[in-house]
Amino acid sequence: MQGAFGDATVRLRGFRQENIAVLINGMPVNDMEWGGVYWSNWAGLSDVASAMQVQRGLGSAKLPIPSVGGTINVVTKSTELTQGGKISATVGNDGYLKTVLNYNTGVSDSGHAFSAVFGRSAGDGYVEGTEFEGYTYFLGYGFRKPDGKHNLQFIVTGAPQIHGQRTKSYFNMATLADYQKYGIKYNYNYGLRNGEGFSMRNNYYHKPIASLNWEWKINNRVSVSTTSYASLGRGGGSGDLGRMGTYFSSSRFRNPTNGYVMWDEITRGQSGGVANLSNGRTFSTPLDPTTSLYIVGDEYGPRDLTRNGVIQRNSINSHNWFGFISNVKAELNDKLTLDIGFDSRFYKGLHYRSLRDALGADGYRDFGYADYPGGKLAYKTYKWDMSQVWNVFGDTDEEEKIDRNNNGIIDYFGVYFQLEYASDDVSVFLQGSGSSKGYDREEFYLYKTGDPLQYADKVNLTGGTIKGGANWNIDAKSNIFANAGFFSKQPNLGAVFQNYDQIATPKDELFNEKIVGLEFGYGFRSSNLDFNINLYQTTWTDRFLFENVTINGERGEANFSGVKQVHTGIEFDGVWDMSPFVSLKGALTLGDYAYSGNVTDDAVTTNQSNVSIGSATLYLDDAKVGDTAHTTAYLDLVIRPSDKFMFNVDFFHAADLYGSVNAEDFDEPGVTNMEMPSYNLFGAGASYRFPLGEDQVYLRLNINNLFDEEYYQESANNYLATDSTTNYKGINVRNRVIPGWGRTWNLGLTYRF
Repeated sequence: MQGAFGDATVRLRGFRQENIAVLINGMPVNDMEWGGVYWSNWAGLSDVASAMQVQRGLGSAKLPIPSVGGTINVVTKSTELTQGGKISATVGNDGYLKTVLNYNTGVSDSGHAFSAVFGRSAGDGYVEGTEFEGYTYFLGYGFRKPDGKHNLQFIVTGAPQIHGQRTKSYFNMATLADYQKYGIKYNYNYGLRNGEGFSMRNNYYHKPIASLNWEWKINNRVSVSTTSYASLGRGGGSGDLGRMGTYFSSSRFRNPTNGYVMWDEITRGQSGGVANLSNGRTFSTPLDPTTSLYIVGDEYGPRDLTRNGVIQRNSINSHNWFGFISNVKAELNDKLTLDIGFDSRFYKGLHYRSLRDALGADGYRDFGYADYPGGKLAYKTYKWDMSQVWNVFGDTDEEEKIDRNNNGIIDYFGVYFQLEYASDDVSVFLQGSGSSKGYDREEFYLYKTGDPLQYADKVNLTGGTIKGGANWNIDAKSNIFANAGFFSKQPNLGAVFQNYDQIATPKDELFNEKIVGLEFGYGFRSSNLDFNINLYQTTWTDRFLFENVTINGERGEANFSGVKQVHTGIEFDGVWDMSPFVSLKGALTLGDYAYSGNVTDDAVTTNQSNVSIGSATLYLDDAKVGDTAHTTAYLDLVIRPSDKFMFNVDFFHAADLYGSVNAEDFDEPGVTNMEMPSYNLFGAGASYRFPLGEDQVYLRLNINNLFDEEYYQESANNYLATDSTTNYKGINVRNRVIPGWGRTWNLGLTYRF
């Protein structure tokens, strides 16, 4: 949790969300360049979902998507929704307000069904400078023939949003000492400008998807499911660009009393005045001799023209994405089923930067743009307000671009099969897949128009999976199962084109990531008790890891290959119906997630440059995987005194949390992860249902972190706490950390008709 709208993350078995396959109605939505998912782009899916399927580990997901941690599939089918609708409003802490309108026609006698949802969320945000506004829309049409042979689903869904951020960017994070001094709502990139709040970091995006799914039951044994989809994603995020003698992250640009960025001083210094900085120094941008304007320069330019100012830039990461999936399912006999299918995708990512706010200056001069050897002047600003975010068809070709301008192109084709045997007592499956992934890159910033190097040579890599598993129903109550699998996963685009020179990594240095997964489990079902116990181990080798490093005072980009991780653990989940009125749900994870071996990059390059500044080594052997709790426990006690009223109390425990692995700390042998203290969180809620004629009204109250526990979830550093360091809650205060939220609440009223 970064502290802003939609900036949540998901972990499965210690793996981050870029290693978890996320699907909507079977459509992959993980970014095709780096694999991640921004949940703010999918806000409101829960309002239209007919099912949420979470599969940890290997399982038997049919698509050739080699997810390492597991798979999440959100299902939205208009023909599976009953007739009716809802109107809901939810209020919460820090000005939170969410409204939703929803209506489903249900399936008519002729087989038609319509669904529509529209919602809006807005608020000030728990953290300073994280105001947000977001919308959700969903339009669905379904047709199901009365004979059941055809089922057609067409949907259009999206969630345009704008929100301020508390970033996890390493050089733009507050330390624990900062949070001690200024409170856990502190935002390192926030301050006042002309008396109003202003933050350097913002996110804005709209990623609508349109899809058409056709299910055709040819006969009693053979069926075909086909999905075509398209997505036009538009937006990005803002941040700083340039230097004022040093980087914007320096404390000299912050008020020591409240920690706010001194935006008024920065603006004054860049518009002809004198900025008085917190360290006693002054700063003033001189008039540009060629324009007689206040022009700030580019940090990558000649030294006498650099470090004379900072701007707020947009980093645009838009995309055009098209896909087609088809699956044939054949019941060979009463016990044997064969699935055969393919998955085809095309993706083009559009990446550039533009001027968002000159912060008092008249413009920005970019010395890195190849087509402008004397420097490209940019004057026009692009604010990316909600009207721009809504318009995914806007033409960006005429925008003034600075600092970067490139496209990443991915095409993908995979085929797969699954053979499954199922009887009353035993089920066995075998699954295999093969895929080809094409990588291409277009660079319009570092090479002049007409230079053949603007267009890289395409690279194609193949991969595949083989998985198998079995389940034995021992009796009516118990079952055991085992799964095993091997993935050969093509690397992300950044591993193929590591630098900016358009030269792909040589094939003898470019390896597929290899994942071996094993799991074994036991399940128990009875009239009042259900539980599962799983044992698992996932070994992940030949990973690619990108890290920012500093060598002799100069920042650079290191690309490490050959990283190895081993994740081992035991999981428990269960539900105990203690009485007709009381139930207890629980889950427990005991994990050990660690790196194995060290890795080196012999040619670290500077930003936007192909010049090596030296070699860097990550000493990872035996280091723990950070950013996730290795031990978690959850309990939820639900009491229903009547069919109209219920309340619950829940408990969450997290332990074995470690600092993130980064090149700044793990640059010499013997470095170990710092361990953050465990924490316990309690929550409570209550709901009441009462009839209104033939309709129903629901009232729901939730309180999170009931006792306002102060805790810290992640650390970007690994400064150990010793007797000679300043510590707080067992953490060295020099560490850059992410605090969890304090007590929050929301109250919702829903009318269902």
